[in-house]
Amino acid sequence: MEMYDQLIEAMEKAIQEVKEWPEKAVQVYHHNDADGLSSGAILTRSFERQGIEVRRFCMEKPYPAVLKKVYEGEGSILIFADFAGRIAPMISELNGGRNLTENHKILIDMELSHEKLIYLCNLALEKGALGAKLTGGGMGGYMVALTPGKDLQESVASAMEKEGYKVIRATIGGN
Repeated sequence: MEMYDQLIEAMEKAIQEVKEWPEKAVQVYHHNDADGLSSGAILTRSFERQGIEVRRFCMEKPYPAVLKKVYEGEGSILIFADFAGRIAPMISELNGGRNLTENHKILIDMELSHEKLIYLCNLALEKGALGAKLTGGGMGGYMVALTPGKDLQESVASAMEKEGYKVIRATIGGN
């Protein structure tokens, strides 16, 4: 199956899940630049044409405190558009790491991963990371693991370093 066909299949699955969701409403969060405003407008009109109510929020930056508040409400479909990779780790942490790992599985299915990246993501998850996925501009060999807390971060990083991989430790949101 070609990459295009896989993308269409994944989109059709997402559309079906939205249609089957009991609440006929979604929340769309988008960036406040030109492409973010365009993305938000396109998503809004697309959902409205399907009879789905849209609450739309334009954000300058995905502030962690704001995202945490957004995720406090349960039972809503949340859609984030045009925030690039900078928002993914925060959303994934709030969502228990599922976003990163599910996205990585899609990339594997689309044959956009590499056996070493798959191995490293699995290793991170085995060591307790909440989520893991490849990242970068394409075939660059980078991955990210969501490891809240210094102890978990150190455990995952050390396991990778012991196998000869270079690790960059980072903290998102201070502290």
